[in-house]
Amino acid sequence: MTLKKFSPSKISKNNNPFPNSRAVALVGGIYIKELSGTYELVPEARTAIKTGLLRKLYNHYEKNKDDNGRYKPSHLLILADYGQGKTLSLRYMQEEIISKTYDVLISYSIGNNAICILEEQNKFLKTVLKDLYEAIKKLNEKKYPNIKTDLDNIPTDANFSTLLQLYDNIFNKIDTRVYIIIDELDKVLTPTNAVVMQKSFLEEIKIIADTCNKAISLWIAGTPNCEIIINSLGRDYIQRFLPPIKSTFNMDETIEYIDKKCTLILTYKGYIPFTNDVKKEIFNYSSGNIRNIDYICKELWDACSEKNTKIDKKEWKKYISEKLNEPIKEIFGINIKNSQLDAISSLVVNSKVSLATLKKGKTNKEKLEIISLLENNENFKKINRSFRLDNDIKNSLKKKIFGG
Repeated sequence: MTLKKFSPSKISKNNNPFPNSRAVALVGGIYIKELSGTYELVPEARTAIKTGLLRKLYNHYEKNKDDNGRYKPSHLLILADYGQGKTLSLRYMQEEIISKTYDVLISYSIGNNAICILEEQNKFLKTVLKDLYEAIKKLNEKKYPNIKTDLDNIPTDANFSTLLQLYDNIFNKIDTRVYIIIDELDKVLTPTNAVVMQKSFLEEIKIIADTCNKAISLWIAGTPNCEIIINSLGRDYIQRFLPPIKSTFNMDETIEYIDKKCTLILTYKGYIPFTNDVKKEIFNYSSGNIRNIDYICKELWDACSEKNTKIDKKEWKKYISEKLNEPIKEIFGINIKNSQLDAISSLVVNSKVSLATLKKGKTNKEKLEIISLLENNENFKKINRSFRLDNDIKNSLKKKIFGG
């Protein structure tokens, strides 16, 4: 069998598989697949790569089905830092559910609406109840022949729990699952919002989770800090949910993600324009953040197209030097030496680096330049025989890499 090798002719800017680095938004609203025809929410979400958080959420959905292939209602917390694919994962699952089932999606992206949600007690719960009612009205009468009778029998003066239980029973009776999807929970649970209002919102979520267990599921996404805040407000809030699905985009998953993205276009791994050591460097600098991985890979792919050469360690060093040199000079001064630039670059992606490693391969003059920088600048902290770069400086330089 002939081994497929990299060929510059297969790489062009026009076929770059890595998207522009930007945040995506959840598709909000009420969605039910029509009984005839198809229903696509976000077609581009179908090209998402099942790695990291998406793979975990998709696997949960597939494994948590009964003998008839129906999803068993569950309440989920989906936690990941910004840029780790929370919203993209939810968008993919929206598309997965709406394209393959006749289940109901009710989606909310909190975004800048957090203050509106918090300004009135039980406002979110009232919105959910209204949307559940509207979802029932949208159901086709062929699927739900008793729709009018059941709607007429809904009491107008019932409390929240009674109404939720009623809706849960109605959807269960017609074997229809309902997914209440909430994105950007962290916008509600930010420290600037009043604790009393945060607790009020969590009480509303708790009522839904406590009452609905037959047909209605809650899927809520936010940053890892949400779990800490929820626990600080009362551990019983989180007990209604399954163990959180968390993002753990490690080096292996980063490499797998890059490979899968490239082979969408190139078919064979041998054609991929990045060497394995460069993929590892991409992980180190991106910290496994999908948005940052896309940003770097998009630029490297375009550079490969322009130079007609594979991106190896040598090309990577040129790329990252160009990214970091000016930002480093802005912080440490324009007279900084090349040897010192290399040392700072190493400290950007490592928690600490030994002095021996920083001096490796350098001339005596360059070693003295590195020592002078590390020992005479307050932004470096000595830990035994190693050095660490100040976290604020490190984060500032990383942002510069990604256009921040």
